[in-house]
Amino acid sequence: MNGRLGGFGWQALGIFALLLLWVFLPGDGDLIPNLGDIARKAGALIESGDLGRHLLQSVSRVLAGILIAVVLALVFCLIGFHPAFRGILQGPIEIMRPVPPIAWIPVVILLFGPGGNAAIAIVTLAALFPIVTSVFAAWDGIDETYVLMAKTLGVERWKLFQRVYVPLLLEGFLIGFRMAFGLAWFSVVASEMVGSSGGLGYGIQVSSLNLEMERFFVYLLTIALCGFAMNWLVIAVFQYACPWQKSGQAHV
Repeated sequence: MNGRLGGFGWQALGIFALLLLWVFLPGDGDLIPNLGDIARKAGALIESGDLGRHLLQSVSRVLAGILIAVVLALVFCLIGFHPAFRGILQGPIEIMRPVPPIAWIPVVILLFGPGGNAAIAIVTLAALFPIVTSVFAAWDGIDETYVLMAKTLGVERWKLFQRVYVPLLLEGFLIGFRMAFGLAWFSVVASEMVGSSGGLGYGIQVSSLNLEMERFFVYLLTIALCGFAMNWLVIAVFQYACPWQKSGQAHV
């Protein structure tokens, strides 16, 4: 049964069970609207273009922040190729990493002003540290015994880097990349609720203030679906790029 259904099938079954619980669970229709009202409101928002506009703004900010974070992470990882430089970088990173990205919102708004640039900066901060720390952990986890054996057998430096370092570092990068996507969505929504005039977070904030619960849940579920889709995309890339990993390990 597990082999036929697969990981995605079980997750889809869990989501279906959650929706059934939502349908049949008694509650206040004013506070938690039923799925039919939410679906009708979603159709109206799609027809008016509001949902597409807010979705495009949030997705573009997430992707822009992730892209900047990846570029910065690659620079840090190249600098950290030498253990001494890696140790120097790890100190400031470990000090700044525990600070929640949303704690930087006031500073970022002062630097970039309210709007899309501030949201992108918050996403970059949120996504940078998981990627860098995962790659550095992969660096530190490389067994030098295999490296010495390869050098003893006369393996060239480039082939050593290609066959030993790149696969392990790629695995660490993709693990951090998956965590970065989750933090990116969390951060972009929080920043849009505080200092933006568009995006799904802004839509949630306005809807909650106006007690438009159908609209609120449309934006909320849109964020959930986008995060779910991006998470599965990263898992698919992980399994393709790291075929030596078992399927289950990609879901950790």
